[in-house]
Amino acid sequence: MIDRDPSSFGAWLQRQRRARGWTQEELAERAGLSVQAISVYERSRKLPHKETFARLAEALALGAAERKRWWNTIQQERSQRTTSLDADDDSVFHFNERLPDPGEFYGRVRERETLLSRTRRGACTSIVGLRRIGKTWLLDYLRLVVRERLGASYRIGYLDATQPSCASEAGFSASALAALGGAPEAGEVPQGLASLERVVRSLRARQQVPVLSIDEFEGFGNRDAFDLAFFASLRALTQLGLALVVASKRPLIEVIGEYGATSGLFNVFEQCRLTPFTDGEAEAFIAEKSAAARFTPEEQERFHSYGKLPSGYLPIRLQLVGTLLLTDKRLAENGNSEAYHPADPDYWQGFEARLEDAYRGVIADERFS
Repeated sequence: MIDRDPSSFGAWLQRQRRARGWTQEELAERAGLSVQAISVYERSRKLPHKETFARLAEALALGAAERKRWWNTIQQERSQRTTSLDADDDSVFHFNERLPDPGEFYGRVRERETLLSRTRRGACTSIVGLRRIGKTWLLDYLRLVVRERLGASYRIGYLDATQPSCASEAGFSASALAALGGAPEAGEVPQGLASLERVVRSLRARQQVPVLSIDEFEGFGNRDAFDLAFFASLRALTQLGLALVVASKRPLIEVIGEYGATSGLFNVFEQCRLTPFTDGEAEAFIAEKSAAARFTPEEQERFHSYGKLPSGYLPIRLQLVGTLLLTDKRLAENGNSEAYHPADPDYWQGFEARLEDAYRGVIADERFS
């Protein structure tokens, strides 16, 4: 545990939050960040990226001079620490975790801007890509930045189409209402999509834009409860002002099948396909994470070589390589001398075996092997 200096950014952030009478949850909501991120910053376990600090500054209504002063403080803290806080923190890498902070979302610049641009206009977007390519993180990114990038008039909700509550039209509608912050009127009998329609109309009448993110959209196509009438009604709701952002492994026309071909639901979407990182995106990720983890040039080279597959750089594999390497280094630094022997070829042979075993435990698609 790192002793926090009362003059540090983390201590200051906590004082600012408490002076306003806010909980960490309230600050996280106002800044479009996760509660985990607020806790990490207040405990001085990690320093925020510039984009993240801008969100905190906006939530706290800081003036220009104070923003500049505290951003300079963050920069000074980062340069003065002889050991990296990030390297002592469990949040350097995020293997098989939800996106904790928009500053942790690397690459995908074109896809991000397409999604934000269409959402700003209240249009629908379909995110398509193979398993573990980063679709859920892109949905999380939108949720975390929507307040700052698009404004307070956007009401965004998230749900997973495979969750048990979405096994029927009524269950999906109730989940969607809850995600958007809607509630049945006094004495109202829930009426499935009709109740969702009422909330959409109400939000639009108040100049608010309802945005519903639906992960694992294939869940609808795999259930008999969702028929032509459901998909046609969902399309009609988009015409009333409901912006849909859906994620699926296959294009919507394939997911919905004959119902989608008849209902025309897929016609209101622009498809955004995610692929492995480009070389430039991977280079940026590896360079920044290596600096945070204090990887040596040799370790950074290993990061490159083990992170790349014939198909390219998959973000989840890069996260896994970094996680395993940093774990071994920490074990050695904490007295487990057998954990890390970078000069021994046998060590790297064993490292590769552990990496491939862990990787194949989460990736079944041969295209990413």
